[in-house]
Amino acid sequence: MSDKTTLTLPEQLDIAQVVSLKDRMDKALAKEVSVFELIAEKIERVDSAGMQLLLSFKNAVQEANKEFKLLKPSDEFLTAADLLGSTELLEL
Repeated sequence: MSDKTTLTLPEQLDIAQVVSLKDRMDKALAKEVSVFELIAEKIERVDSAGMQLLLSFKNAVQEANKEFKLLKPSDEFLTAADLLGSTELLEL
């Protein structure tokens, strides 16, 4: 099993991006890795659909007994997570 896989999240984490990002996440989840890293430093906008996708991916990773890491969250991402009530769920 490889060590990890890393995905860089898009600047716009919104409903317009959810389908393509979910496809990338599903492909990543199918890999034989123990750690999934999501880099959130470029995020400028997040809506509830984007946040729901992240939370769903985190749950899927943890249900597979693998590690989820959200790295370098932008200020905009942190603000959105707070406003959407997801800070604690994402362990920020």
